[in-house]
Amino acid sequence: MHVQVRELSAGEGQTLQRLLRRGTDPIRYKRSLVVLTSAQGASIPEIAANQLLSREYVRRIIHQFNADGLESLKPRYERGGRPPGIAPEVRSLIAEYATIPPRVVGCPFTRWSLRKLRQFLIKRGVVKTIGIETLRRIFVEYGVSFQRIKTWKESKDPDFVVKKSASGLSLRLYRRGSM
Repeated sequence: MHVQVRELSAGEGQTLQRLLRRGTDPIRYKRSLVVLTSAQGASIPEIAANQLLSREYVRRIIHQFNADGLESLKPRYERGGRPPGIAPEVRSLIAEYATIPPRVVGCPFTRWSLRKLRQFLIKRGVVKTIGIETLRRIFVEYGVSFQRIKTWKESKDPDFVVKKSASGLSLRLYRRGSM
C-alpha cells in the first residue's frame, strides 16, 4: 500500500514553504520537509532514506497531516516527560514547615538548615525521599526566603544577658582607650 499526503491547498503549500525557509523549530522543519516531499510524489522509503528517518515515523507524519492538517506539524511537548514527583499539597506543606521555627515542632535547634529540614521531613513521613535541590525549588516556587545562616550556641546561664552586656561594655571601653 502506497501512503501519500493528500492534495495540499495553496495556503498549506505556502505555509509549508515558509516554515522551510524561515522556520526555527527543527521538529516543525523536519515534518514540513516530509510533507512537502511526499506531496511532490516521493515514496516513504525515499523520504526516510533522504531525511535519515525511520519509515514508521515518516508514515506517522503523513497520516497525522492527512488527519489534522498544519496543526499536526507542531510538537506536542505536554504529552511526555516524567510526572511530578511531589504533589502540590505536599509541596505547600514543605514550604510551611520551612517557615516554622524548629523548636515549635520539637527539634533541638533554632534554625533550619536544608539538610536538617530534609531529615525532619523524611522522619515525619512527609516524603519518602527528597533532594536538597528540590527543597530549593520548592522554596522559590512558594516564595520562601531560605538563606544559610551562622548558628550561635545559646547559654543556659540565667545571668547570661547581664554578663554578655557587661563584657560588651568592657570591650567598648578597651577600644576607646579608657581602661
